[in-house]
Parts: sequence; structure tokens; C-alpha cells
Amino acid sequence: MLACKKSDHLWESCSELLPFSAQLDYSVEPNTTMFVFIEIDEHQKIQSLNNADEWIFATLRKSLTEAPLSAAVVETEKQRVETWRQEITATNLELTRQRIELETQREQLQSLEISLKQEQDQLKEHSITFKKIILKAIALLFLRDFKGGSNFSK
Repeated sequence: MLACKKSDHLWESCSELLPFSAQLDYSVEPNTTMFVFIEIDEHQKIQSLNNADEWIFATLRKSLTEAPLSAAVVETEKQRVETWRQEITATNLELTRQRIELETQREQLQSLEISLKQEQDQLKEHSITFKKIILKAIALLFLRDFKGGSNFSK
């Protein structure tokens, strides 16, 4: 339900869900979209269902012809629109700030990734150089011991 009637000219929004009972002859096909008046009993069971299109159009015609918008209503609506505009602008500015912040963080992360890759490459080069030095040292020790007549069996 969209609204509940409180008096002849007073309606209040409501969000109740009512089960559609197949027991009543509504003359409305299920899954049809339309505005209807529903009368319900104290147990929230549907008693009658009537098309509300004509009532809605008549109410709109009446409100547009009999009660032109007053300056106060127009001013109130202008203020609401301005408030919404300001809220949207503020939200847009905040989103822009967050986008810039994320972009900056992304660039910093890319820079750190590049630095890390360079350091990893340097570590690999140092590791290779260190292994070459160790192999040369072992080879020199081996040659020295071999030329000196040392026996490894000692």
C-alpha cells in the first residue's frame, strides 16, 4: 500500500504489504500494474478493490485548477531544490576528493612497486656477484692447495 486514508482529505503514507487473495472477484488480473482503492477489515483482509485512476486524475485536475501555487509554496519548493542542489554539490565535491585521494594512493603504490622491483633486481645482481666471488675463492683455494701438494685426505 502506498497510502492509508485517515479522513476525507488526509492521507498518510504507509508501507504495509497485503496478500492478494484469489477468493475475491477483483476484476483485476494479478500482476497488473494500476492504482486501486482497497477496503480492508480489522484483520487486514481485503474486502473490496476499485480502480483509482479516475479519482487520481480528478484530484490532480482539482488541485491544479482550484488551488494555484502560492508564493509561499513556490518559495518553499525553491528552498528545497536549493538544499538538494547544495547537498548534491557537497556530495560531488566529496566524491571528487576521494577519487583524487585514491588516484594519488594508486600512483604512490605504483611507485613503490617500481622501487621494490628495482631493489629485487639489485639483490639478484648482488647474489649472482657474491656467488661468483665465492666460486672464485673456492677455485683459488683449490689451486693453491693443489699446487702446494696438499692432500685433501689429511
